[in-house]
Amino acid sequence: MPQGCEFSSAAIFSFITKHLRARVLTEVPSGPLYRVAGHPLRVPCNVSGFRDAEREKGFQVLMQEPEKTMDINVISARDQNFAWGKFSGRVKSKEITLAMLAPNSALFTIGELKASDEGEYECAVENDETAYDGTYSAKIKVKVIDNTLTVSSPDPPSLSLDEGDPLTLTCQASSNTVQHTHLSVTWYLHMDGEEPPQPIVSLDKDLTPSPGPRFRERYGAGIVRLDKVGEATYRLTIAQLEPSDQGRVYCQAREWIQDPDRSWYPITQKDSETTALTVKHCFYHFSITYSALQEGQELALTCSVEGLAARQSFSVAWLRDGSELARFGPTGVLHVGAEHGDRHTGGQLLATKTGPREHLLVLRPGARHFVVVFKFSVLSVQMGGESVAVTEGGRLQLTCRVTGFRGRLSVTWEHKSASPSRQVVGLSQEGVVEPGPDFAQRDVRARRPAADTFTLELEEVRPSDAGTYGCTVSEWTVKPTGDVELSHSQEKTCTVNVGLLENTLRLTLKGRDTAATLGGDVELWCHVKAPRIPMTLTWTLRRDGSPPDRLLELSPDGAITWRGGRQQRYQLRVERLDETVLVHKLRIAGATPSEAGRYQCEASVAGQTRSGRCLRDRPVADHRSLSVLLESKLSLDAQSISGLLDADVVVTCSVTETTPGNPSYAVTWREERDNRTLLVSSRDGVVTPGAQATPGDEQRISMRQRAGPSFELTIRRARVGDSGRYSCVVVEWLQDPNDNWFDLPPVRGTMTLQISEPEGGLSVGGGREVNVTVAASHDFTVPCDIIAQSSPYSAFNVTWFWRREADGETRPLFTAHPDGTLQDVSGRGDRLRFHRPRPALFSLTVSGALPEDGGRYHCRVEEWLLSPSRRRVGGVQRSEDWSSHRLLTFILPFVIYLLVLYTQFLFYERAA
Repeated sequence: MPQGCEFSSAAIFSFITKHLRARVLTEVPSGPLYRVAGHPLRVPCNVSGFRDAEREKGFQVLMQEPEKTMDINVISARDQNFAWGKFSGRVKSKEITLAMLAPNSALFTIGELKASDEGEYECAVENDETAYDGTYSAKIKVKVIDNTLTVSSPDPPSLSLDEGDPLTLTCQASSNTVQHTHLSVTWYLHMDGEEPPQPIVSLDKDLTPSPGPRFRERYGAGIVRLDKVGEATYRLTIAQLEPSDQGRVYCQAREWIQDPDRSWYPITQKDSETTALTVKHCFYHFSITYSALQEGQELALTCSVEGLAARQSFSVAWLRDGSELARFGPTGVLHVGAEHGDRHTGGQLLATKTGPREHLLVLRPGARHFVVVFKFSVLSVQMGGESVAVTEGGRLQLTCRVTGFRGRLSVTWEHKSASPSRQVVGLSQEGVVEPGPDFAQRDVRARRPAADTFTLELEEVRPSDAGTYGCTVSEWTVKPTGDVELSHSQEKTCTVNVGLLENTLRLTLKGRDTAATLGGDVELWCHVKAPRIPMTLTWTLRRDGSPPDRLLELSPDGAITWRGGRQQRYQLRVERLDETVLVHKLRIAGATPSEAGRYQCEASVAGQTRSGRCLRDRPVADHRSLSVLLESKLSLDAQSISGLLDADVVVTCSVTETTPGNPSYAVTWREERDNRTLLVSSRDGVVTPGAQATPGDEQRISMRQRAGPSFELTIRRARVGDSGRYSCVVVEWLQDPNDNWFDLPPVRGTMTLQISEPEGGLSVGGGREVNVTVAASHDFTVPCDIIAQSSPYSAFNVTWFWRREADGETRPLFTAHPDGTLQDVSGRGDRLRFHRPRPALFSLTVSGALPEDGGRYHCRVEEWLLSPSRRRVGGVQRSEDWSSHRLLTFILPFVIYLLVLYTQFLFYERAA
């Protein structure tokens, strides 16, 4: 409210009522909005209440950066040159747009957010009406955060499976965003030549699954599934593949945040690597038609298999119209279909193996249409490598891949170098996991992520788990009777090396700088190289001469415990570089001396594992020292001045630039010539004399602080010896966020003071010394006549002095100050009377003279000249002495002289 304005209660009520009924209302969503760098920002802006609702409104957007007060023009719907330099290029390239959705609605969009886009945005609408009635702008805060979403898939880049085989794919998706967010995951199938990709199945942000349109029926039958099997692991399962499933399969994770209006908004998304899936038909079909075949003739069909290795086994089946006639297993045993057993017994169906790679089918009598199908099984097992290294406490994962199979498969994992050999785990042909006796209480799993892949996973590996592991894969076939028999087995081995934890855990603390400027940001990086084991990470700070101060502790489950209210001073981000390296980034925002010291990052694996086994305490630490450079931005203006003798002189030291942060000041005034400290003022304003200050200095010298700020040193009744060089030493004191004070390097300002006698024309009295003899009990007057002065506007300070003849001591009697104040300093009380008959004549009358009043009297005059800011002394002069002698009788000449003086006094009094 402007100064001088006053409102009555009725006026205030009218003002409030008017605004409560305001017509125009501008609205934007509630803030703050958290959006990810590199992704779009969309802010709708709506206005209502204009009289002309159909007229298109003039919207414009402004922005205010954090910690700043100036608005920056961003974009206008009407003015193409509205944007300032920071945004003009992006507005011209259409990266920043302001689209009119309706006459009263606009949409502000930034295509790709930058970190510098963080701030408060204001949507304003131009007022085309004659009066203002409402709110014509609305503000919203936008926070730009880093993209921490990671999505990856451990599956192979390509898979080739048969129709009807199962498919299992996994996807790892996680985010380290500090804000509370949810993830949704969708698996897509991108078929060759088809756009866009088709969703297979989704798990939304609330973990609700839903199938894509093309997979809805198979999802309802349980063939297609999506399960979250870990904190960040999502598994897709298709129990039976179809030829239409062929294509590129990948998962997409999307991160959602809840805005202040309670709605959920997707802030970022990423895709995993794709897996090229090939789905093959299970059989090769041969169709033969015999148009000239006569009834009763014999039909003989021969099937030859070429290109197989000598030891590879296979089976052959003969089918007619989808019905199996006969099958040869890999061991050469013939199985006849149940519907054709009588024909085989009666000799009408003959199937035989005529050679290592040749099979013969004879039918009597023949048929006009036959479908000949052969399939062969050549079982082959391969391990991922000859040796695998794993760290104690980590996860052991072994993989077996199988080719050339047709029947059901089972797998057995063994620790063969143990004595005796130990079964680790088995996976039956029905998919049942069977841990071995020695591993029943351990976290061990046998999985079949794909039809041709088997994996062994053993958590929290121990040193005793080192050695040779065997993977035995067995193929099983089903007899016509329904019995299952083993047709073939093959084993592969792999050596597992277990490294001790103390030999593998590594920790390195790094930083871009070892020194931070005052108020600057600095980041320390703690690289931890270790397997995926439970681990506690601790950050501590040790200052000089103080015990370690624990800043935070990161527990194995990811929870952060802050110590001593440090959460506002520090920020922690965790990034994974690869499977073994984690980077913990500690960011210090606005460094102060409180943040200087030796930082230590310590990783410890002490604790209890999920199985209840205790890990030994093996802390590993590294440290790095950080200093904070205290650079003061203080600038002083100290100008040399001149003063007059016996006048009050003020030396000023002004602050022209200061360090941000609302500092307090400690000031020291020094006289450089004698290297003396005159006065010291603490940051609390307590003034103490310097160590070299004299008692006279304490009476004549003082200091004070004025607004600005500026610092003043006052020297009263300056002497010529006060001339010389003076300095003010100013120290800024700031408070850190913990209310601890710290000082910045001192800044010195120097100036020269020159004291000289006044050049004015002050002249008091004149002539020779005057002796006056008065009778007892009579009055006598001591005049003080100013004959000349420096300026017609001068003011005077007049003091009368008396020196007794008995002891020769001079004593002040009476002072008339320039402001009209009268001061009796002799104690004579009513016996002293002051008169000023005219501006340049002062007189002091002593009434009722006593014998002891005898002595020498004189006056001392100080001339004060008026300056723009204060009065200062212009000159000093004393009058000639007046002598008063003790006589009991009158001496005529002197009586006559007194009468003349008295007459003159009456004349001047009447004239005044």
